[in-house]
Amino acid sequence: MALSNFTSADDIRACLGVSPKELDNSVLLLDMYETGLSEELLEMGDTLEADYLAIAALPQGDLTAAQQRFVNLTKLFSALSVSKTLAGSLSMFSPKKITDGKAAVERFVDAYAGMKEALAINYSTIRTKLIAAYVATGGAVAVSGTARNYTVVSAGADPVTGT
Repeated sequence: MALSNFTSADDIRACLGVSPKELDNSVLLLDMYETGLSEELLEMGDTLEADYLAIAALPQGDLTAAQQRFVNLTKLFSALSVSKTLAGSLSMFSPKKITDGKAAVERFVDAYAGMKEALAINYSTIRTKLIAAYVATGGAVAVSGTARNYTVVSAGADPVTGT
């Protein structure tokens, strides 16, 4: 899996509101972000990643409306997913002030709290829409959780009172 098949470095930086100076492409190309996104997609559907790659490889004019929506939402979700992962360390790589004199850098305490909250909401919303778009293309979503059977057994007598 190549992250560039799913999103761009510029899209990720746009989600975070940072520049290439603050978040370099070499950081975004780290395997951990590809692996994290791959795992996110796998959670939604065993073949979602492969189905996306197959549909995205089709000529633009050959895509149905449902397929185009699936491709668009997968790209958006991918940018949000990686951004959400990076948001935890945003204050470390997004300086408040950079000066040339003795390479001083000032960092925000946590001025990005609102952005992190909005990112989490957008991530959740787009994830739900992506699953629906995937189903609309004929994809099979992963079943979350396991079915549980419960059995109720009567003791015949109250264990506290003995009656």
